[in-house]
Formats: sequence, structure tokens, C-alpha cells
Amino acid sequence: GAPGAGAVIRLAAWPNPGDRFTEFYVLDSGGRAENYPREFMLGESGRVIVGITNQEYQPTTYRLDITVDGEKVKAVGPIVLQHTEKREQAVDWTPTRPGNRQEVDFLLYKDSEIQPYRALRLWVDVKGGP
Repeated sequence: GAPGAGAVIRLAAWPNPGDRFTEFYVLDSGGRAENYPREFMLGESGRVIVGITNQEYQPTTYRLDITVDGEKVKAVGPIVLQHTEKREQAVDWTPTRPGNRQEVDFLLYKDSEIQPYRALRLWVDVKGGP
């Protein structure tokens, strides 16, 4: 009856020790999730703040690649975080050619994995050039 249902609710409120994950987010240079760099002149750099929080229950090594339309323009790391440790780091990156709607991917890798563990994307327009 009611006591059993209450026990289930209380147990469900606690995080499951098997839930291992990493928080990954990108903020604008002011620390908000709104004014991301969207328009560039060719040669201009963008700056964002990348946040990583380790909830993996073990020390974890991360690396970050930033690609523009699939071309790597920046690599950051290795970043070693202990369980529950959080890092926010400003990262600059520069598009290499003009064009509209270029995909800027922030690819987070965990330990020595070759597939990204998390990915975030912005689109940018780059003006200028010959």
C-alpha cells in the first residue's frame, strides 16, 4: 500500500551510483548561454567559455577539438578532472575561410576514445576574403 509507494519515491530521488556522465556546455565570453559569436570577419577570432564537470566516479582525462565545417581549428587538453571537479575555461578559435552557415563543432573526448563523447554546435557566418 502507501508505505511501499513512499519508499519507492524516496529511493528514486537519490542518484543511481551507476549513472556516470560528464556535463559539457559552452557559454558566451560573458558566462551566459546567449551571446555566442555568430558573425566574423575573415581572420577574426571567437571566444567562448567551455565548461566540463566530471560525474564519472573516477578521474577522467578529456580533450576538446573545435572544428569548422569538419576542419580542426583548435585542440585543447589534456584536461584531467577528479570526480565532481568542474572546469570552465575560455577558448579562442578562428574560422579559416569565408562562408555563411558554417558549422562550428565543440567535440569533447573522454580518456583515449576516438569517437566524441559529447558534441555541441554553433553556426557562424564569416565575411571577407579575396
